[in-house]
Amino acid sequence: QAWPFFETVGFVPMASPLESTMGEGGSWAERFQRMSPTEAFAWVVSPMSVETFFAEYWEKKPLHIARAAPSYYEGLLTPDMVTAQLRSPAGLAYEKDINLARRVDGKQIMQNGSGRASVAKVSDAISNGCSEHVVHPQRFVPSIAALLSRLEAYFGCLWGSNSFRTPSSSGGFKAHHDEVEVFMLQLTGAKHWTLHTCPSGPLPRTYCWEYREGSLGKPAMELLLQAGDLLYFPRGTVHRGSTGPEVGSHHLTISTYQRMNWAEFLSKALPAAVECAATKDARFRAGLPLRCLQSLGECHRPSSEGPKPDLHDEDRSEDARANFCATFVELVRGLCVHTDAAVDTAGDFLAAQFVARRLPPPTPGAEVARNQHGPRPSLKSTRKHGGAGMLQVRWKDPGAVRVVVEVRDGQPETQVYHSLENNVSAHGLEAEPEPACLVLEGDESAPVLQLLSGRSPCWVGAADLGEPLPWELLEGLWE
Repeated sequence: QAWPFFETVGFVPMASPLESTMGEGGSWAERFQRMSPTEAFAWVVSPMSVETFFAEYWEKKPLHIARAAPSYYEGLLTPDMVTAQLRSPAGLAYEKDINLARRVDGKQIMQNGSGRASVAKVSDAISNGCSEHVVHPQRFVPSIAALLSRLEAYFGCLWGSNSFRTPSSSGGFKAHHDEVEVFMLQLTGAKHWTLHTCPSGPLPRTYCWEYREGSLGKPAMELLLQAGDLLYFPRGTVHRGSTGPEVGSHHLTISTYQRMNWAEFLSKALPAAVECAATKDARFRAGLPLRCLQSLGECHRPSSEGPKPDLHDEDRSEDARANFCATFVELVRGLCVHTDAAVDTAGDFLAAQFVARRLPPPTPGAEVARNQHGPRPSLKSTRKHGGAGMLQVRWKDPGAVRVVVEVRDGQPETQVYHSLENNVSAHGLEAEPEPACLVLEGDESAPVLQLLSGRSPCWVGAADLGEPLPWELLEGLWE
């Protein structure tokens, strides 16, 4: 039974299916499915408030929440779950799915085999001091998939996960920094962590494993992460961990905000702004000055120490270069009047990518899906139950849908991208997956779909969707 991305309510009073409470019963997956996206993130940083976390720590500094509650994550991910996947038909392949390594004198020594990993090989490696790294366990652990699905809905971007199990008296992986925001959930045992600020500056856009531990200087933070604790640190934080002689460690890292920065957005938006400007403003279509390249480039950059350019050569004079740069700055400023179209183009592109790569909404049982789907939004049903004024509609999971209007061969078409067909087992692995998409001819449906998106997650009265009511569209989405 697929999870519908469109739902209705009406005819008789009923509660919103998305309004939920953080109930304690059931499996972890069931608990996360009952949580709203906001509640799921509140659970991650509890007992700190979400507001305090974003105001004081997000992208700013590390946070250690010592809960003194060893069972806080009990059963979320266990070694038995990894063993079960190793024994399953799909298994776990070295490098792609699982890695084994030990740290010796600050150097990382990989202990991977080739092909499919076996339970015996992995168990033997851990017994001999290796750390086990499982890549994206949400692909085969429903509880982690349910949590990340809620977090993706709350943040509006991708989340991933990695499992790390380290035996006692071991170093694990060497010092490095990641290009993602990191949340470490200490499942069992304990691990000592040493954190350093990034030598190249905060919030780097790429990861780095090329650190010599002796050159990192004074730690920014040292701590012992114990079962039930949370450790958060911003991207770029250099970190290395080790276990003591008493107990090993198993933690789950969940992470986000990879390539979610202004530089990445501008790289998509600025080309759209240039195209728009070139269409509307003749200055952008004007030819470059003759022989302008002779005054541009690294070797022609003015220097206070190097030889002065030949002022008698007009092509290579400082004036020629200065005039070119002045025109360039003027045109860049001219792009500002085209920002609306540019940010919308970039927003649609990145949102469609997110919808294609995110986890699909969790799949409930058939009875639950039927009850939460709501009544059929047909003209016949509406007349029977009191008219369109009694019916309300909305996207079930607004983050799972993106509506885009494009012009192809001179004709508009409305595209509804959605994540209902996304494959959990491929989450985090496919670089450029094709998004599932419903294509509607023309743009007549766009105002209704955009109204639904603009009001989400609130309900929209069917009577507010215009006259005549788009029954065929509503019933098609419902089905």
